[in-house]
This record gives sequence, structure tokens and C-alpha cells, in this order.
Amino acid sequence: MKELFKIIYSIWGVVCAFLFGADNTVILYLAFVMSIDIICGWIVAIKNKELNSKKSFLGLSKKFMVLGIIIIAHFVDVIFLEGVNALRNMVIFYYFANEALSILENCGKLGLVLPKALKNILLQIKEQNDDEDF
Repeated sequence: MKELFKIIYSIWGVVCAFLFGADNTVILYLAFVMSIDIICGWIVAIKNKELNSKKSFLGLSKKFMVLGIIIIAHFVDVIFLEGVNALRNMVIFYYFANEALSILENCGKLGLVLPKALKNILLQIKEQNDDEDF
């Protein structure tokens, strides 16, 4: 059983490295922040008695689509930028800022005091990336 787990884990690692690139530290941070955002959203929905499986599914679907966009950005880096991960990392930082802002918004809905400095930095990151339209 341990050997099977090792094989599956190894295959999963290879697939992730292929899809997202070998250096996945920033993606792990993004996944962690996405998880916190999901939990915060559920807490706010429960508090407001608005928990809805359809809305939850749509939110989770959006998070998976973000991962798809990161995969596309990584492939563009590999094909056109010789694997530098510049575009991939910009995309990850953009979505990281969005997720972090969403967490702060949810915390505000729960009545928590928000650190202005953190909110301002995240808003600046988001605005800088929003200025670069397609």
C-alpha cells in the first residue's frame, strides 16, 4: 500500500510540474489563500443564512478555471519565453491579490477590523494588473 501511495504521489508531482512549472511555491501560496477564501465565504454565507450549493459550486468552478489560466500562462512561458515563468507568476500574483482582497472583504462582512496597509497594497497590485487590458 505504501508503494502504491508513493507511485501515485510521484505521478501527481510530475503532472503538476508539467502543468504549472517546476517551482510551485507561489502556486501553493495561491492554493492556500484560495482555500481560506472558500472557507471565509462559507462562514459569511452561514452567518447571513445564504449558504447555497449552486453558488458554492460556481465559486469552486471559478477557482479551477483560475488554475486553468495559470496553466495556459505557464505554457506561454515555456513556448515563447523559454520557461522563465514571468507571465505565470504575474497571473498568480494577480489572482493572489484578488483572493486576498476577497478574504478581507469577507472578514469585513463578519465585522473584523481590517489592516489598511495590507488592503492598500493588495488594491495597488490589483489596479496595476487591471491597467494591462488584453
